[in-house]
Amino acid sequence: MQIWSAEIKELETLYTSLKGRFSELEKELGRLIKADDENIVLLY
Repeated sequence: MQIWSAEIKELETLYTSLKGRFSELEKELGRLIKADDENIVLLY
């Protein structure tokens, strides 16, 4: 997903910093980071 690579990198950093503290947000970010469809990232 090269179009959103910078944004996904920022989300990965955020995901790492929140890991273990906010489980619901961690789940949402995890799904977004691992999404294969560019449209999911765009809609989010």
